[in-house]
Amino acid sequence: MDKDKPESQKREKYKLPDDIKVQVRELVKDFMEKEKISVQDLAIRLEKECDRSPSRTNILNKLRRGSFTLAEFLQILNTYGYEITLTKTDRTPKNGTD
Repeated sequence: MDKDKPESQKREKYKLPDDIKVQVRELVKDFMEKEKISVQDLAIRLEKECDRSPSRTNILNKLRRGSFTLAEFLQILNTYGYEITLTKTDRTPKNGTD
């Protein structure tokens, strides 16, 4: 565990960049608008089809923070009959490598 390591060996916790959080939040919100579903509808559907907690608050918090995992988002998409297709962009990675 990090707490047992000397201060010089402790790793800083990874912090997701704000622009990525915004992208996640907008992606999920756009999907929900397209499907005309509310947070409550999503919570109920995930409970029925994926045996997930029907917590509307949990979904609202994840939307606010932009903290849906890829696995959670895939589960939502699969529940509504969608899949993800990857498309290469013209953006250069920050580290300059592919």
